[in-house]
Amino acid sequence: MGAIMRFCYGVGLAAILMCSNQWVRAATIDPQAKDLLDKTLAAQEQLNTQISRSEIASEVNRNGKREYSAQTVEMRRDKERYDQIRWEWYSLPSPGAPRAIGAADAAIRQVWNGTQLFDGWNFKGTDVYDIQANEITLQQHKPPGQADRNKTLAEYPAAALDGYVALTPAPYDGRTVETVQKLDQVSVRAQTETIDGSTCYVVDALSAQQHITLWIDKDHGYQISQAKYDVQTGKTGLSAWFGNAHFEKQGETWVPTEGTVHNTWSKDGKVISDGTMQIRRTMIDLHPDFAAVGAFETKLRDGTFVHIFEAPGVKYVWQGGKLIPYVDDKAVASIETTAVAMMTATPAQRRDAVPPAKTGSGCSDCGSGNVESDVAPSMTHTTTRWPWLVLATAAAVAVMAGVRRSRSIGTQV
Repeated sequence: MGAIMRFCYGVGLAAILMCSNQWVRAATIDPQAKDLLDKTLAAQEQLNTQISRSEIASEVNRNGKREYSAQTVEMRRDKERYDQIRWEWYSLPSPGAPRAIGAADAAIRQVWNGTQLFDGWNFKGTDVYDIQANEITLQQHKPPGQADRNKTLAEYPAAALDGYVALTPAPYDGRTVETVQKLDQVSVRAQTETIDGSTCYVVDALSAQQHITLWIDKDHGYQISQAKYDVQTGKTGLSAWFGNAHFEKQGETWVPTEGTVHNTWSKDGKVISDGTMQIRRTMIDLHPDFAAVGAFETKLRDGTFVHIFEAPGVKYVWQGGKLIPYVDDKAVASIETTAVAMMTATPAQRRDAVPPAKTGSGCSDCGSGNVESDVAPSMTHTTTRWPWLVLATAAAVAVMAGVRRSRSIGTQV
């Protein structure tokens, strides 16, 4: 993922709350503040079922150099289940540079269907309902925990419109108002304020290193019209702001449709970088027909490479509705031939097969970082090198044999 996107995810969806491990249950919370936060959370939870599409334009300034990127995101969410598809463009010449889906630098789909987690990167074509990734990750036995699901929802590029804030590296406890309720002191200012013509209650939340202020919009169903985050951890500081919010009413629900996120990251009192995200939601349906659009369904083409989250290091290929362990026959044949030769060789043959060690001043390559030149010295600097090599090779052969046996079994998903 491009540097701009990493910056936006890590810093700029709203804020990074960096002192999470010092969180405690709020010692003091104004009853009026609790009532307002509960109303805001209830309003935001009306967005838990949706199909939406958003456009995001990002700009980052690093040492006077401006960089531009963009995303188009589709979100299908049914409470805990989600199906997120996004296209990303990096290094654009200007904020409004034209972009086409077929020319995206990356196309990504993440699906949690309640049973399995699919993470597909760089799928081909424009059919977002068909995972055609060169390689995908499938987590099939251990479902993601609540914190993992919250993390995905918080890092989704238009998350600020749904009331989330990127909490990296903090625990992902939910929406911003849920974070605010965990801080040490939460209170409501005596006077309301007007933001973009709307009457807003102002809630302040404090802890040792954080100050979060929320402007809760009375005229738009208690949604957040503006928010400000100031975090200071040691020599590092973050100031982030969300505002310019626009709303539209669907039935009885006020829906945020636009917003701006701006953040500044500093160290030792000096600004390191700052960035801005313009988020515009182009459509949202709060009563969607998920089946009609194939949401939460995953279709894999034969030949798609798959990594199983619970089996790192093993690659599978999707074939005929099953996951088949993928093995390069030439590599296996080479390993088996070498292993047989090593295990049947005499001690003298094994000794003669190893290059002489480089010692003293002549060992110029030792520890050089050159893998090829470091291997021989590291083997010959010990008298126990061959038993270890034989054991390692035998283990490799056993693994390959196991993989070969499993090829005919496959994994049904």
